[in-house]
Amino acid sequence: GALIVASLLRDTAAQIVCLTRAAHDRAALVGPIVEEWEAQSHGCWSDAVDSRIEQLALPEDLAEVADLAPRLQGVDEIIHCAGCLDYHDLDKLRAVNVGYTAHLLLLARRLPLKRFVYVSTAYASGYQPFPAVEGPLPEPGRDPTHYTRTKREAERLVAASGVPFVVLRPSILIGTADSGRY
Repeated sequence: GALIVASLLRDTAAQIVCLTRAAHDRAALVGPIVEEWEAQSHGCWSDAVDSRIEQLALPEDLAEVADLAPRLQGVDEIIHCAGCLDYHDLDKLRAVNVGYTAHLLLLARRLPLKRFVYVSTAYASGYQPFPAVEGPLPEPGRDPTHYTRTKREAERLVAASGVPFVVLRPSILIGTADSGRY
């Protein structure tokens, strides 16, 4: 998330609203973004850049995410990169990767969006003997992890939502030896 926000701040004039858990204060949100900004732009963080970020706390019950729509008027794009990576907790993977995505899509339907960008994984295709398609993925014989299955399920929700969308499937991200940054 911090990498995406820093890139948007550097490459666009966008005002950015970050949905965060209530437990995250402003410093917890902005700290990693500042680090990415300074690494990417080789410049100093400023009040002008900071003012382009708004933090909005998620409701305790994620089923109420769509109720944030009145506070998000003017938002024309959602980039959904949140996800659970706990490969061994299937309930948590489903709740976050599938359930939260479903709630964000309900929110998206209440906004005049240009597009909903969903960050999935290259491994959402599971184990298969042929290249992954650029479109809805067929059900593979098996999956590397529960994580990959839940990301594929979320992709299907996005595709069926009726909201203009793009699904990104990044592969493994590897940092440089100097800094660990990707």
